[in-house]
Amino acid sequence: MLDFVPQTKVCSTCKRDLALELFGVQRRGLLGRKSECKKCLSEKEAARRAVDLEAARTYKRMWWAERNWTVEERKAAAERSRDWYSKNKGRHQSTLKAWIARNPEAFKAIQKKYLAKNPVHIRRKVYFDKIEKTLTAEQWQATLEVFGHRCAYCLRGDLPMTQDHVIPISKGGAHSEANVVPACKSCNSRKLARPVWVMANVKESSHGSSV
Repeated sequence: MLDFVPQTKVCSTCKRDLALELFGVQRRGLLGRKSECKKCLSEKEAARRAVDLEAARTYKRMWWAERNWTVEERKAAAERSRDWYSKNKGRHQSTLKAWIARNPEAFKAIQKKYLAKNPVHIRRKVYFDKIEKTLTAEQWQATLEVFGHRCAYCLRGDLPMTQDHVIPISKGGAHSEANVVPACKSCNSRKLARPVWVMANVKESSHGSSV
């Protein structure tokens, strides 16, 4: 008797002869796999959800809320999520942008709820505690003098200056003389954690006339 185990299976829906790994695992199924391939099952599930999207979302929320996760299951789920995102980053970002465009008010509500739990100053402190900090008061004063006590972006000198990190601290930038420039509060807020070149078109007139 030959110990031969087939490495392919015919999908009951699309009728294609596919590799076993393209079928979900099912102990009682033929060859220990489901009768339909993952692609067909995914399309069938998407069609089912499309009939009543809100009911599908409600069911999913209840399922996640009621499931008792073990520590190992949570770690495994997080790892799967990170792996999926690393392979589908572009797809995720485009889908998110499209959803935000369709649901601006819902997105604002989510942001408000998130910031209530994770204030910006708390998140900033977490990053700040991890980076290199070498900027001294004397170096900061010297930097102000080099820039003429003016904002490095809009060039205004009639506003209080704040310390802006050219390479954002959330991106690994250091709190050092080489990475800190003076910026008015408006420009600092506008730049946020984006690259410095987003400020290339900032004009002095953007804040009104300067003194």
